[in-house]
Amino acid sequence: MVPYAESAQVLLRAHHARHDHRTPHRDDALLPHLPGTAELLGASELGEVDAAELRRMLPHLPAPRRAQVRRLLARVLDAEPQTDPVSLSELLSFDCQAQVSRSCTALDTRYLSLIAARLRARARKSHLARLDALGDDAYLALLRSPATCAHLLGATPATSSDPQALDRHLETALQVEEWRAGLRARLELDAWSADAELYLPAGTQDGPQQLLFDLAHAPRDFSPAAAYLAPRIGGWVVADLHSPQVHAAHPRRAYRGVPFGPPEPMTPDERSTVLDKLECAFSGIGWVSPGATRFVRATLTTIVARKQTQPHLFPSSFKGESTADAIHRATFYNLHDPAIDAARLAQAILHETVHNHLHKRELFTPTLLDERAGKAVRVSSPWSGNPLDLYLFAHSSAVYYALHSFFARAHGCPELPRNTVRHLRDRAVKGFSSPSWQAIVDTHHDLLAPAMLRDLFAMRARVLADAASCALRSRQAAS
Repeated sequence: MVPYAESAQVLLRAHHARHDHRTPHRDDALLPHLPGTAELLGASELGEVDAAELRRMLPHLPAPRRAQVRRLLARVLDAEPQTDPVSLSELLSFDCQAQVSRSCTALDTRYLSLIAARLRARARKSHLARLDALGDDAYLALLRSPATCAHLLGATPATSSDPQALDRHLETALQVEEWRAGLRARLELDAWSADAELYLPAGTQDGPQQLLFDLAHAPRDFSPAAAYLAPRIGGWVVADLHSPQVHAAHPRRAYRGVPFGPPEPMTPDERSTVLDKLECAFSGIGWVSPGATRFVRATLTTIVARKQTQPHLFPSSFKGESTADAIHRATFYNLHDPAIDAARLAQAILHETVHNHLHKRELFTPTLLDERAGKAVRVSSPWSGNPLDLYLFAHSSAVYYALHSFFARAHGCPELPRNTVRHLRDRAVKGFSSPSWQAIVDTHHDLLAPAMLRDLFAMRARVLADAASCALRSRQAAS
């Protein structure tokens, strides 16, 4: 169990039920009746206008009125007090570890409060009473769990195909934590902890301290009949190689027309290779940038490793993935592939960590003013040439900015191959220096939230300035 000390200091459990930080753009069932468009547009003071109501209204308006409401929404968002201690471009520069820590802690506090409020609104009273009997470490681990996020933000009771799924998730997680805390003598069912770190088969009744000590000091491979403790990469992020999430069917049916393949079992040697690569990549991140290390540690709790090698199914090569419905989790396919070196894996970890951070941030701060219109836009990625909508373009810009911030510092790192480092840094510069990047932003700036628009320009300016300085130093060294 890893204590989330910074979050614990600012999280007061008793009053979460009175602070319902709902997110209307994710949960329409919770929205109040909206006032009319004319009433909002006629407001004399920006403080009278609710940004969430404007965003909820936008998809239902005719095109001319939507443009008018977007302009008002931009003004409202600009007038709101800033809750983040640093801008996104400052955060993802990784220049200052203390800045990264303050920003991530502020966002984490809001997120935990949101999840706690949703949990108290939906969980059984009996489960809440048992949860309140646990210590802060167990409580915070359950709130931060990607599975908890999936149950509370990924579906509402009205739309969920399995209304009992949250009950089952809480029951298994609570039994594990009650046993770990000495509040339960025996497990009644096979159970995983909320963060997929600890598995206990039904009937487990050994003393928790001795068993946990044995598991930590004599790691064993997974068996459904025995207790299992997952490794933590860098002593922090759970490496999930065995939980039900590893074996679950992919929630999407296909990617660009190619069906997702079922997960394949890894051999013991492949699992060992995966763990060694993850440790090497995390070691490299730590060597290069304390700020990036803090960012990853504050954002990811779980890495799921899956295998899918059938050439006619997706993905048949290395791929990373994260979703807004499972915040704090990154999934990587085919890490065992010998072609994946530590630099590529470090790149993928940072890539998915940025997506996770943005998904979390978007619960409170929009990336787009008009999500429906932005997702209807089709552009080509300045980095890969792949088709993107405007939302993914904004995400990609933040990702490649963070990658440039990291790999510009990575020369000389013994864990990260030099040629891969140079390639990844140059690729980030290539996209920002492309005329198509500027054209996309110029054409669609009215769909981007004001803070995101400012950050995008700041990111591009920083990358191009750094690239120019690097080129100048190279010319001077050559002469």
